[in-house]
Amino acid sequence: MKEKNKIWKPTLKNWMGKLGFNFDGMFITDPFITPCETESVDDPKLYYGLSDDQLKQFDHMKGERT
Repeated sequence: MKEKNKIWKPTLKNWMGKLGFNFDGMFITDPFITPCETESVDDPKLYYGLSDDQLKQFDHMKGERT
């Protein structure tokens, strides 16, 4: 039987007082920027695999960047 490809979904957790998730070995606390923090992310759901409910927990960060 052929194994189906599983879609990875991040699990949110609090670490050292910050909400975030593990992604490629990094703890991401702002899903609206890339892990290297050089570019913004247009669609965090697509880029990081976040659900709508998970993304709502980070909504307060959207307007903090100029």
